[in-house]
Amino acid sequence: MRAYQCSGHQLFVTRSTETQPPYVLGNYPRAEVEFRCDVPNTAADAAILECSEKHKQGEIKSFKAEVECSNPKVYAAWKAAGDPNLDLLNVLLAVKLVGAERVDKGMSGPPTIPWPK
Repeated sequence: MRAYQCSGHQLFVTRSTETQPPYVLGNYPRAEVEFRCDVPNTAADAAILECSEKHKQGEIKSFKAEVECSNPKVYAAWKAAGDPNLDLLNVLLAVKLVGAERVDKGMSGPPTIPWPK
């Protein structure tokens, strides 16, 4: 068994497998884990922040355009990291786009964070 340490980084599991019973004739219990030491949140957050700043400065005109700007970069960051759940990420990105369209149409307001008083 090899030991790995991700100093100062989070462990991001990309794939795991386990042997299945029956455990006979060399089929011993075993688990394999593939991982990366840096989750793609940094690149994804940077893309979201970049597009948000462009919207604030007026380069991007709507919340929908802001989400359309960041979604491909977020997807690319997670895909490059080897995330096995890209289908779930697609659902999240689609929901963000629908939410942004609703904000642009005035059906709901932009998200706010309630700060404690």
